[in-house]
Amino acid sequence: MFRDENIRYFDEPGPQNTDHVLEVVTKYVTEKKPKHLIIASTSGKTALKFAEALNGRVEIICISEPPSRQLWGDIWPTLDSKIKSKLKELNVTVVDHIPYTFHNSVLEHARWYFPVAEHRVGDTLAMVGGQGLKVANFVLQGSY
Repeated sequence: MFRDENIRYFDEPGPQNTDHVLEVVTKYVTEKKPKHLIIASTSGKTALKFAEALNGRVEIICISEPPSRQLWGDIWPTLDSKIKSKLKELNVTVVDHIPYTFHNSVLEHARWYFPVAEHRVGDTLAMVGGQGLKVANFVLQGSY
């Protein structure tokens, strides 16, 4: 892992990086005092960890997978109901009801791969800024 005062690069994605990100975000929240913090968290575990650590110093918005993913008949992780309750107790805004843009083409993509424009945009956002940038883009489109 490369380490700089405010920049960190990780060799691979995963929960092993969460504490490092939390450290940087805590420092940023303490110094800059932003009003909001958006966290992409499929299970809610990451958002809960941030909410407990930041202890009300910033409004946290947790963006999670929509439960509609399970309508396709596949097992897909969604926000755990116990974690969702804990997040709400900590005054975290939970957004887990935003349908995917172009829902049908996402379903088609899951079954049979063929290139469509919205996947190219999503892949580009994820490649440039990670999954968080892709999620933030959908939030900024007015879905939240």
